[in-house]
Amino acid sequence: MTNTEKLPCYSIVIPYYNNEQIIRTCLPSVITLSKRFGRITEIIGIDDCSTDRTAELLKNEYPEVTLLRNESNLGFGKTCNRGILAAANEWVILLNSDISLSSDIIPLLDKEISVTQDLFQIAFYSFNENGARFEGQKFIIGKTGLFKTRNNFSEYDENKVYDTLYACGGHCLISRSKFLELKGFSSVFEPFYWEDTDLSYRGLKRGWKVLFAPQCKVTHCHRGSIRSANSQRKISIIQTRNKILFFWKNVSSINLWLYHLSGIIFRFFTSWIAGDFVFYSALFRALKQIPVVVQERHWNKKHEIVSDNIVLNSGK
Repeated sequence: MTNTEKLPCYSIVIPYYNNEQIIRTCLPSVITLSKRFGRITEIIGIDDCSTDRTAELLKNEYPEVTLLRNESNLGFGKTCNRGILAAANEWVILLNSDISLSSDIIPLLDKEISVTQDLFQIAFYSFNENGARFEGQKFIIGKTGLFKTRNNFSEYDENKVYDTLYACGGHCLISRSKFLELKGFSSVFEPFYWEDTDLSYRGLKRGWKVLFAPQCKVTHCHRGSIRSANSQRKISIIQTRNKILFFWKNVSSINLWLYHLSGIIFRFFTSWIAGDFVFYSALFRALKQIPVVVQERHWNKKHEIVSDNIVLNSGK
């Protein structure tokens, strides 16, 4: 970027739900970054109707944060949609409440915004609190008729960025205009999981760029609210349902559909023997979403220019 070009401004958006225990751990790193780079013009925190002191702490201890509050619990997708819609800048850094920034991400973001045509998202490199790799470059594999996400933990060259299948919604940069053009995170996946994979996949099928930047490092404190507020059975049902919905909503390839249908039929007749009753509950819940899936699928297909096979090679 030349000296004559205007550097981009950024908004940071963070959804919260019952996070009073981690606010003082994670938010200070965000505020420090915003003070170092004056082009981070706002930090927006959206409290998703917490039942603890999350909103009170944000309001009383962090005046730097613009606090929005949901009147009812809307879930991750709708809460992020509200925050990104409220953002004033084209470039939005979306962070989970349990993410702490551990590197200066702005210079790299500046560079990629200036040189990458049709940039939609940049994913960050996350580590757990012990320093182990947590989430990196993403790709998808097939498993019994459905997709499963994986990390491609190769030895990254930190002077490069990489194509990736999706940007984790907990730590990434997003083009606000493209996000809104896609109508944000789909409500089909409520209350959580796979909405970020779906978002990136739809962007990739439009020919937009989704990148992974190993230079942009964050620490995942892994004390989010999903596992503390939901049983493992409920989480498993939602995960399986959303894998099914992701396929129905996005995939056009006839060969992939044959693979999907054979896998679903196989699981339908074998899950009873295996005692996998989670699958039946997930499939039933997915079937109830068919009218919305058909509507969104039809709208998305009008704008697609890239095939499934090309998209699915991202991150490999």
